[in-house]
Amino acid sequence: MGLFLIVFFILAFLCFPQTSNDSLAVIDSKENTASSADIPTDSTALDDTKKMSLQRGFRGVFLGDDVETVKQRLQKDTLFFYRDSLDVSMNPERDDIIIETSAWKYIKTAHYQFYKGKLALIVLELDTDILDYFGIYRTLTKKYGDAASFSPSVVKWQDEDTIIVLEKPLTVKYIDKKTDDEIRENKQILKSTEDVARDAFLEEF
Repeated sequence: MGLFLIVFFILAFLCFPQTSNDSLAVIDSKENTASSADIPTDSTALDDTKKMSLQRGFRGVFLGDDVETVKQRLQKDTLFFYRDSLDVSMNPERDDIIIETSAWKYIKTAHYQFYKGKLALIVLELDTDILDYFGIYRTLTKKYGDAASFSPSVVKWQDEDTIIVLEKPLTVKYIDKKTDDEIRENKQILKSTEDVARDAFLEEF
C-alpha cells in the first residue's frame, strides 16, 4: 500500500507541470504594461490642458506698436489697400490717431486705434461672404481653449495682457487689457466728477 501511494504522487507530479518563474515574469510584465497604458503620463496630461497665449495682433501688427511701426507694416502688407495719410485720422474723444484701411480679400475694414502713442485696439470687420461666424469661433476655440465669457452675440477670450473678442455678425477685436482697464477707470472717474457737479447744481434750487 505504501509503495502504491509513492508511485501515485510521482505520476501526479509528472502529469501536472508547475508554472515556471519565467512564465510568471512574462505574465507580470504584461499586466504592468496594460496598467501603464491605461494611466496617462504627466506630460500627456499637460499636453491636453496646455493653451496657447493670446495673440496680440494680426499679420505682424501688434498691440503696443507705435504709429510709425504700424504704418510701415501696413504699407508692406499686400493684403491691405493702405493709403498712408488718407487712412489716418484723429480720435474725436482723445488726441490719439486712428488708422482705418481696407483689404482686397477676407477683411472689409481694419481699424487701428492708438492710446498715448501706442496701438491699443485692432478691429477687423470680416467679409461674411467668404468667412462665417462659427468657423472663426471654432478656430479661436481650438487655438485658445474655452472662452472667458460667452453670449449668443459676443465671445471673449482673455489673459493678463490681451482680450480677444468675437462679435456677430463677424468682427474680431484685439484689445490691450491694461489700456482698456485704464480707459474704463478714467471714464468712471469722469462720471463720478460729473455726478458731484450735478448734485452741487441741484442744491442751488
